[in-house]
Amino acid sequence: MSALTVREGILWAATSGGVVAWDPGSRQYKKYTVLDGLATNSVGSIVLSSDNELWAGSWENGISRFDGEQWRQVESPGLDIVLAATTDGSIWASDGYEDLAGQYKDGSWRTFTTDDGLPSTEDILKAFAAPDGSLWVGTSWGAGQLGRYDGGSWRTYSTADGLPNDAVTILAISHDGTLWLSDESGISRFDGSRSTLVIPASDLQGMVIDAAIAPDGALWFATYDWGSRTGYGVQRVVDHMRTSFSVYDGLPSNRVTAIHIESDGTVWVGTDGGVAQYTGESWRAYTTDDQIAGGEIRSIDVAPDGAIWFTSLGGGVSRLDEAGWQTYTEQDGLADNLLWDGTIAADGTAWFGTWTSGMVSEFDGHVWNSYGTSDGLNTGGYVWTVAAAPDGSVWAGTDSGVAHFDGQVWQMYKPTDDGIVLDDVRSIVISRDETVWIGTYDYEQGGRVARLDDGSWRVYGQDDGLTEGEAVMVLSIASDGTVFAGAYAGLFKFSGSTWELVSESPGYVNDIAFASDGSMWIATEFDGVSRYDGSTWQENYRLGEGLPGFRMQSVAIAPDGAVWFGGSGGAARLTSSANP
Repeated sequence: MSALTVREGILWAATSGGVVAWDPGSRQYKKYTVLDGLATNSVGSIVLSSDNELWAGSWENGISRFDGEQWRQVESPGLDIVLAATTDGSIWASDGYEDLAGQYKDGSWRTFTTDDGLPSTEDILKAFAAPDGSLWVGTSWGAGQLGRYDGGSWRTYSTADGLPNDAVTILAISHDGTLWLSDESGISRFDGSRSTLVIPASDLQGMVIDAAIAPDGALWFATYDWGSRTGYGVQRVVDHMRTSFSVYDGLPSNRVTAIHIESDGTVWVGTDGGVAQYTGESWRAYTTDDQIAGGEIRSIDVAPDGAIWFTSLGGGVSRLDEAGWQTYTEQDGLADNLLWDGTIAADGTAWFGTWTSGMVSEFDGHVWNSYGTSDGLNTGGYVWTVAAAPDGSVWAGTDSGVAHFDGQVWQMYKPTDDGIVLDDVRSIVISRDETVWIGTYDYEQGGRVARLDDGSWRVYGQDDGLTEGEAVMVLSIASDGTVFAGAYAGLFKFSGSTWELVSESPGYVNDIAFASDGSMWIATEFDGVSRYDGSTWQENYRLGEGLPGFRMQSVAIAPDGAVWFGGSGGAARLTSSANP
């Protein structure tokens, strides 16, 4: 949950699975997705315009607008994140990644870059409308320049203008126009000419994630410690008095991701477990009955018993079987909710690699176990892929090489090629005869494929058919033993000695799955999902054609033949194919 706003008494929340509207009175909710007209399910921002329309921005693919009855996509010049609405009727947005902002007014867009005076943030922009109609722009992550647009020109602020630092994070704006900022010194307020430190960094636990100012002047803020993966609920500061609220007070989770305060002082807090309303005396939690874990679905894996596992970046992992859905998170023993890949062993044991904590979690159906540095799994923090071998052992690809677990200890390997260490392992596949294949990424030298056979590594690179600058994101083996590699340039097929790029293959292949008829489905970063019958590409589905988001990261075939796709915005199930 990344943003909140209130329209006519209804709370609207931007989530990774669409937009959710809660009626606090009845406690009922409605979820809007791509099936209701949203540009994507991966919604990152939501703003209420001066004419009472909702504008939703995404992390990847455009802007949507809600007039009270239906959502419609809004064409924009490369803008995705909705920032703010100003009193002149303008909607402000950014591209989310570069120094580009846009103003939508009177039915058309006007864009601004650093050449026009837009402050350089080199990050996702965040903006607040001031009471005088001007717009303050900064960054919501890290630190960047602070700027103000007065309707005619931009002005960039620095320490010479009273800021505590030339690079700051913009947090909130008071009703009197005072800005609230954070930097390495802590949280400060800025009146336009002078800043005052309110909370020193030594009194903060982790990074400030979001903040808001109540009508009584109270500062509400939330922090999160990325190192320990700990959220600290929400805190309120007024007249030098500081009060903390957590799950023990009624919050659905201590990991707070968004704060919104209504004009009457009602406080809404969004968390990774739902939202909570504070009326001044107590908290009231609101949750959805979503079955699948929230966040981007990074991998989908089918267990021997037919159950399907969905690995999520941010929401843990979910299991679907005949009895229904079951989601597991850190509270159940999972090492981290930020997962990057999963695999299911022949005995049904589930294995998952974490994104930044550098650990691998194992679930035998009853108990969770996790492995890290103390167990010999010496990663640099990222476990990109996990694979189960026929002999029951497990392999993990990390940013510090490939690791093998024999059931007792982890052993690290770093294959080399002409003195170049292949230490960023993004994909692994293991054949029936126990041959291990790994795919790597190297920004400077280009990715490679390496094969472990009889104790030694055979490395394949540009001289063997792989193209320059590749990142081998997935490896898969067909029923006839043919090895395929998904890379930036597209789908590669191994002939036995060299690699050949499959004709007309989409690029940026993230995952591969084989159907019972021998055809292949691939999931891509920018071109949706496609089906290949061995000679021609038969089908292609993109966002707007049933997929939940723009970037598709995973694909799997269920025992009933249904094809599952996962990525940004959640998961989708294709029950019938146009060309079976």
